[in-house]
Amino acid sequence: MPPVTSIRKILSDRNKPATLSPIGDIARPNSLLFSDATAYSNLFSGRLMNRSPGSVMRKGLFHSFLRRSSLLKLEMDVAQGCDVSIVLYPLDMDLPAWGIVVDRVGRVFDVSFQNEGLVELSYQGGCCRNKQEWEFLVGSQLLHEEDSIRRFYNRVRRLARGRVMVAGTVGFGLWDALWMSFDFENASRMLASDPDFVDTALDYWKRFHLSTARAMLDAGIKMIFFREHSGGFPASREVAAMIDPFMREPLNELSRAVKSRGGCIFLDCDADEMIETDYPVKWGFDGIGPLLFRDGDDMIGASASLDEQLILVGSMSFPHLGEPLIKNSDLAKRIVMARKSWARGRRCSAAGLEPGDPCLPSTGFELAS
Repeated sequence: MPPVTSIRKILSDRNKPATLSPIGDIARPNSLLFSDATAYSNLFSGRLMNRSPGSVMRKGLFHSFLRRSSLLKLEMDVAQGCDVSIVLYPLDMDLPAWGIVVDRVGRVFDVSFQNEGLVELSYQGGCCRNKQEWEFLVGSQLLHEEDSIRRFYNRVRRLARGRVMVAGTVGFGLWDALWMSFDFENASRMLASDPDFVDTALDYWKRFHLSTARAMLDAGIKMIFFREHSGGFPASREVAAMIDPFMREPLNELSRAVKSRGGCIFLDCDADEMIETDYPVKWGFDGIGPLLFRDGDDMIGASASLDEQLILVGSMSFPHLGEPLIKNSDLAKRIVMARKSWARGRRCSAAGLEPGDPCLPSTGFELAS
């Protein structure tokens, strides 16, 4: 059975669409939000942020915070009855100044603590101004993450205990990794002015994604999401056409490698026009989304126009209008419903869930002093 057929059967072996929890808020695509209990809030605003910028202890605490927030999200998803939980494996980040982090892709994030009990990472720009800086800051790094990713997702699956299907992601795809390390305008110019460098950079990230996908598959993860931010597709058709000559073969190589081991890949892109193009299929993806729709009729219309090979992951601004989706088993085979995840911490608090309750991890969440 082809991988996507197997996944589709798992997702649609029911009379209503499966539900999926994304890694962030679909309505706020510029941000990545981490659900946060009170202990995490105290850690972030106190012990972590009071460390001197750039210190090894501060960097280690922050990375532990991100990873353990991903595990906490998994348990929250289980408590809410989600069928699929996208669990982020965060790469190491440097903290060069107060409230600023730079990841190994070359992306600069602003970090803020929200009153709702959430830590928010908002993309601010890239740290590279030219290819020489990219080669020094990004391309010279040896990203050997396979063992760490394998251990992380093995732990994730142990925590999941079969209660939810786990999907993996490192939070970025090929085009994201290129343009977000510079900025959209500079990266777009490079497509024409320096295509050899673009090929070099994309080959670097293709090799990284091949190794991370292998590690996820080793850990039993069968759904892998590649994030492509809508900021990289301000005019979806035009940009997709520009990057297609560079992206198609690397992405298809990734797709073949994943599918050869029984997995499938999803394009996590919230650029609405992308579903009206044939590029997701040409690039080897099995599904697209999460995408935000106004209501059920809007989603049904999008599904009807989508290539029949693709699974659509969608969320609705007005979910109570989604009865046609629940009643239509044919649509259930092609649609996965995404739940907004930004309010997860508050919903669990409202439900009276406290650390130590069955829905929260009870061990392995103590951070070193």
